[in-house]
Amino acid sequence: MAERFLFYVGGLDTRKNLGVLLEAFAALARRHPEAQLALAGAVPPSSTLFPDWQARARRLGLGDSVRWLGAVSEEDKNVLYSACLAFVYPSRYEGFGLPPLEAMACGAPVACADAGSLPEVVGDAALPCLPTA
Repeated sequence: MAERFLFYVGGLDTRKNLGVLLEAFAALARRHPEAQLALAGAVPPSSTLFPDWQARARRLGLGDSVRWLGAVSEEDKNVLYSACLAFVYPSRYEGFGLPPLEAMACGAPVACADAGSLPEVVGDAALPCLPTA
């Protein structure tokens, strides 16, 4: 993995909005081919609720610039939060939104969707982003 990378950890269901994240990252990667995105979370079998995000990344031509880490331990997650260039969290709906808080506690800048509970959780400490492309 690159020395500096964007990081996401969480579920891989449709409400997490990873399609928007992959599209935005593809636009970034066209301008910055050295860009890297690390995604952590258990990859379930593909279904309506759990799209095949890896196939989507391939269709976008992202190749090795996206790393699929699978489930990570709490210790590894904290290391990844601390090492990333920024933590990205495009979720459309969160009951609370713990990952952005964990990332901020580890010193990572956070860009997250301006949706659900996230604006309340992060306040003005994160870069708010529209949850749709």
